Amino acid sequence: MGKGSSQLVRDVAIRDYLSKKDSIDGSVVIEVGELQEKLFQEGFPPSHVRQICEALKSKKLQQAQGVSVRVLGDDYRVTTRYEFRSANKPEARSPDVTPAKDSLLGLRGSLRGAIREGAKAFLEELRSDRKESQ
Repeated sequence: MGKGSSQLVRDVAIRDYLSKKDSIDGSVVIEVGELQEKLFQEGFPPSHVRQICEALKSKKLQQAQGVSVRVLGDDYRVTTRYEFRSANKPEARSPDVTPAKDSLLGLRGSLRGAIREGAKAFLEELRSDRKESQ
């Protein structure tokens, strides 16, 4: 018997996408719908989007090609895109993610202090109200 459908997905992904390292940042993006059209020409059954997605995310493909994969968009859709990047190359991060995270951490510290001060003032007010009513 011939090779399995998942192996066919991996073979076509390698042949038509991953073997062509022409992107500037070393990443390769595969859109499921585009790959699905190529797979139909190879005899892949229609309406097997989930199987295509699973084969693209498989450890077998990642280890064989030395890549890591990231899902772009909703998973298991024809419009889903998978970004493959060399496993030893760190993932590119958008410049606005790290500063926002750092500023949130700083804000967390400030808020913690403000909450403590507010709680302390609130308790003191409750105690003073209690003393006045006695």
